[in-house]
Amino acid sequence: MSILGYRILLAMTRLCMRLTAADHIRYRLTLVGLDRPYRRCMAKMRSTLQHLLFYPSSHDFATVGPGRLYPPPGGFLQATAAGEAALTALVLEALPKKARRAADLFAGCGPFSLAMARTTEVHAVEGEAGPLAGLDRAVRAQGGLRRLTHERRDLFRRPLLAHDLNAFDAVVLDPPRAGAEAQMNQLAESRVPLVVGVACDAGTFARDAATLVAGGYSLDSVTPVDQFRYSSHLEMVGVFRRTVERRKPGLRRPR
Repeated sequence: MSILGYRILLAMTRLCMRLTAADHIRYRLTLVGLDRPYRRCMAKMRSTLQHLLFYPSSHDFATVGPGRLYPPPGGFLQATAAGEAALTALVLEALPKKARRAADLFAGCGPFSLAMARTTEVHAVEGEAGPLAGLDRAVRAQGGLRRLTHERRDLFRRPLLAHDLNAFDAVVLDPPRAGAEAQMNQLAESRVPLVVGVACDAGTFARDAATLVAGGYSLDSVTPVDQFRYSSHLEMVGVFRRTVERRKPGLRRPR
């Protein structure tokens, strides 16, 4: 596909997914008598995109690996199934084999949570109700999972505190492009042995990585995942391990 064709397809996809905006456009076109051509154009675009989207429009789920994901309308998934699978594989590879409990922050509809729950207990935290409802549905639809709990929480305003994080053997987080500055500050104060950060912006990833390194973590690896053809955008997965132990808070002995 040419660069021009890719841009046209991207514009078509965004237009079809913005239903509210589309209804507004249709209303405006109705005023000038162009609503019928517009509806025919939209029908053709939707028919074409059904074969190109991440999952068939006739279903309300996406198949990733052995399980299904149930993103809400307008919810977030990776752009391609291959990209989702690659990121999940990198997260699972970094997870300690003896990890008994892991946290998945900014969990969305749970692609990482469901994958990790095959071998360890998982607590998923997400700020929106829709994705959590999809995660709950996926958990009930799948068998063979370890205990998976979830919590609705705005991690930008109310990050998990260091003493809460200390209950986990590993923390995975996949924040939006703005990063997770507040949550990283708490992770830097915690004693979590392993942190796996998934990011889509190199600048905020570098900022958050610096916070963890200053808090006693070392950056073991960074793996880029290029799933956006003809684009400079990259996903990346960074693995951080605690090398400087944090002392448990307590009273100091008087001299």
